[in-house]
Amino acid sequence: MLLDQDALALEEARATVTALERHAGAHAELELRRESVRTMLGSPDLAARWGRFDLIYSMGMFDYLTRPVAIAVLRKLYEQLLPGGTMLIGNFHPDNPTRTYMEYWMDWVLCYRDEAELAGLAASLPGALVDCTYEPAQCQLFLEVKRT
Repeated sequence: MLLDQDALALEEARATVTALERHAGAHAELELRRESVRTMLGSPDLAARWGRFDLIYSMGMFDYLTRPVAIAVLRKLYEQLLPGGTMLIGNFHPDNPTRTYMEYWMDWVLCYRDEAELAGLAASLPGALVDCTYEPAQCQLFLEVKRT
């Protein structure tokens, strides 16, 4: 399942998956959902609508969420994880070497988080094993949350 509030982003994702299917000679079951953080947080029983997951991957969302909203979203996503499941949440790090360019030339201001801040979002998740890692360019920090 791919979730985004932007219909164009979902169509781009569909096109990418279709190209990958052709390249691999395989088929992926794909469900696209156009929803926002607001509709996700306002839904009392997401598991009934979405199901539950072994893996949840989020990139490009938490960079825009204030701390209270990020904690609420993380909690809601954690509820959707099956036991033994993993969440991988991306967030730009404050030491991102392209930050100055992004902010001053592109007017692209984000909510940057360091390891302690990102891990702190998961502090109230019951039974969560939490770790933070970087991608190779060290612009993006990843919060890995495993549900026990």
